[in-house]
Amino acid sequence: MVMHDVQNILPFLQIPSFAILMALAGYLLNRGRFSPLALATAATLISYALILADQFLGIVFMGEAAWLGRVLWTVYPLPVAFWTRIAILLKPGEDVNLRLDRAWWTLLLPVTMLLIFGGWVGDEPVNYATREPGPLYPTYALYNVIVTAAALVLLHRNFHETSPGDAAHRAFWWMRLAGFALCGGMFVLLIGIFSPALVFTATVLDIMIFGLGGIVYDAIAEGQAVRQDLSFVFIKILLVMSIILIPWGIAVIASDAWTITTAAAFFVTLTALTLGITLLEDMERLLDKLFFKSGKLETRDALRTLMLNAVRQRENAPSVIDLDEDEFIRMTRRALSHMPNLPRLAASPLTSMQLVS
Repeated sequence: MVMHDVQNILPFLQIPSFAILMALAGYLLNRGRFSPLALATAATLISYALILADQFLGIVFMGEAAWLGRVLWTVYPLPVAFWTRIAILLKPGEDVNLRLDRAWWTLLLPVTMLLIFGGWVGDEPVNYATREPGPLYPTYALYNVIVTAAALVLLHRNFHETSPGDAAHRAFWWMRLAGFALCGGMFVLLIGIFSPALVFTATVLDIMIFGLGGIVYDAIAEGQAVRQDLSFVFIKILLVMSIILIPWGIAVIASDAWTITTAAAFFVTLTALTLGITLLEDMERLLDKLFFKSGKLETRDALRTLMLNAVRQRENAPSVIDLDEDEFIRMTRRALSHMPNLPRLAASPLTSMQLVS
C-alpha cells in the first residue's frame, strides 16, 4: 500500500526535480564557461533530468511512451560514467591522472556505448511498454554499482588528500556523502527491492547535492562567492516559470488535452526556460558576435563580465597578500589554465593585485 502511494506521488516530485537539475546544469555551464569539469557535471545533471522525464512519461502514459522510452534509454548509462569522469577531474592539485583518464576513454566509455546500443536494438534492458526489467537489466544494474563504487573511491581519496583547513575540504565532504548515497541506491537497483522509478527519483536528491557541491568547489577554487548569484538565478527562473507555465498548465488541464505529445512539449518548454535563463549571457554573447563589430563587441563583453564578477565577489574577502601559500598556488594555477578564457581569467581574485591593470 505504501509503495503504491509512493508511485502515485512520484510524478509530482519528478517535474520540480527535473527543473532544478536543468537549472543547476545551466548555472554550472554559465559559471564554468564550459570547462571540462563543468561540462561533465552538467552532463550528469542533464542525464538524470532526462531519466526523470522518461520515468514520468512511463508512469503516466505507460505503453504510449514506449517509443520515447527507447529514445531516452540513451541517457540511462551516462550519469555514472560522467560521475567517474568528474571524480577523475576533481583530483586535488588539478593534475589529472593520465592513467585514469586513459582508462575512462578506452574502457568505461566504450562499455557505456555498448549498453546504449543494447537498449536500442531491443527490449533487453527494460520492456519499454510495461517498464518491466528485461534480460540485460541485471548487467546494467551491475554496471551502475561497479562504476559508482569506483567513482566513490576516487572521491573518498580526494577528500582525504585535502587538509581540514582547506576550503575545498567541505565541498569534497558533501560530494563524498552524495557518492555513498548514490552507491547505495545503485545497489538497491541491482537487487531489485524497489521499483526503478522509485530508486531513480530518490537518488535525484544525491545528484542535486553533488551538483551543488560541484558549484561550491568551483567557487572556492576561484575564490568567489556563490550564494547570492545562485539565489538570484533561481528567483529569475521561478518568476519566468510562474508567468509562462501556470497559464500553460491551466490551458492544458481545462481543455483536457494532456497527451504524451503535450507532456513531451511541456518538458521541452521547461528545459528551454531553465537553460535559457541560466545561459542567457552566453546566448547574448553569441548574438553580439552576429550583430556588432569587434570594438563594440569587446566593450559589451567586458561590461557583461564585470557585472557577473561583481555579483560573484566575496564580501570581506582576504587580500591576496594574506592568502596562505597553498591557496595562492592553487589560484595561480587556475588563473593560468584560464588564459584562453578571458571572462574566467577576469574573475580571478588575483586581478586585485596592484601590478595587474
